[in-house]
Amino acid sequence: MTECNSKAQVYSVCNECDPNDSFTVEARSPEDAAVAALKELGWAVSAEPMSEKDEDHAKEVV
Repeated sequence: MTECNSKAQVYSVCNECDPNDSFTVEARSPEDAAVAALKELGWAVSAEPMSEKDEDHAKEVV
């Protein structure tokens, strides 16, 4: 969990295939930065982990 008194920092989010393709996010930790980056890209992280049944189904779809 993030400390309440920690300041937000700026993290750079880079495309691994093209380092010139990047943007920044403000967050209090690398984990928060990852979630903010996903949100910026229109994605989200589920609050609950997937069940084994859902994991198996996701593997079948890929």
